[in-house]
Amino acid sequence: WYVLDYPEHKGVQTWLRDLNHLYSSHAAMHRGDHQEAGLSWIAGNDSDASVYAFVRRDPGSGAWLLFVSNLTPVYREGYSVGVPEAGSYRVLLNSDGGEYGGFGTMQTDLHSRPEESHGQGQRLLLNLAPNSVLVLELERD
Repeated sequence: WYVLDYPEHKGVQTWLRDLNHLYSSHAAMHRGDHQEAGLSWIAGNDSDASVYAFVRRDPGSGAWLLFVSNLTPVYREGYSVGVPEAGSYRVLLNSDGGEYGGFGTMQTDLHSRPEESHGQGQRLLLNLAPNSVLVLELERD
């Protein structure tokens, strides 16, 4: 366990802790694993940018989470990703957060725009850090 003295190792441990917490606290992370309704692709064919987005959904309650991954070492500012519902979104996890050893890329305006993207009627403009994953949730009243 001495490797936890190194920030990059401590960051991975913190990421896994937070990911496990998200898994246990949000049914959309695990319900519907064996049902088609449990996962739907938003962006699964952007091979030029290597950005992939999908929704994990709890078929019972309809609750869902949006995952966006940038799988390249390239920063992508203002990347348009379609979202299934209008509203404000909040970041639940950002693998580029400083607590995980990242650079802390921030998302500033997380309110959807009524413009089509990836077959969805709404979109977000996201700042995607290199080799990163974002997990977002629609804020509900």
